[in-house]
Amino acid sequence: MLKLFATGLVGLVIVVLAEIAWRVWRIPNEISRKSVHICIACFVAFWPLYLSYQTIGFIAILLLIITILSSRLAILGSIHEVSRQSFGAYLFPISILVLALIKPEHLIFTLAMLNLGLADGFPALIGRKFGDSNKYKVFGQTKSVTGTTSAFLASILILSVAKFVDGPQLVLLSWFGVFMLAVLVALTENIAALGTDDLLVPLVVTLVLKSL
Repeated sequence: MLKLFATGLVGLVIVVLAEIAWRVWRIPNEISRKSVHICIACFVAFWPLYLSYQTIGFIAILLLIITILSSRLAILGSIHEVSRQSFGAYLFPISILVLALIKPEHLIFTLAMLNLGLADGFPALIGRKFGDSNKYKVFGQTKSVTGTTSAFLASILILSVAKFVDGPQLVLLSWFGVFMLAVLVALTENIAALGTDDLLVPLVVTLVLKSL
């Protein structure tokens, strides 16, 4: 129970800080939203180290309920005030729930969530800053070469570090495989519309690594 309480408290602090930054310092919504996305996903990535998959699934359901209620009650504007249509806020906890049901090895869960946080989160932030001159449209959504490149680089960095640190678990993933999985992550992030990348990116990473 103490672990569950501490986990909820950390998540609450991250969201509250983002909300304060959005309301008080007028930080652009996309920045506050993606900052929460990155921080929470990186935090969730290490939950299997101290929480069971049953507990993780319970938290994911709770997060989904909170997300729906906060959207309906028009609170947490730092997360829900999005200029484009997106289901990402709802699919984020669903992705955690799906992984908890699949119950992959802890390392695979960690890599899936880190890719969701970093390889999916950074493209929006970097594209916003450096993507004005290299934008393009995919299924009606604006993307940028710099954003997509950052997704690839973030993914290949995550997978490479994991292979160095915990090589025995990833022995069947060759360096070419690292490259191709990073390409697949970047491609998924690029073409997934309406925030569905929040579900598809971790699912792709999990299914590919579990198939090895």
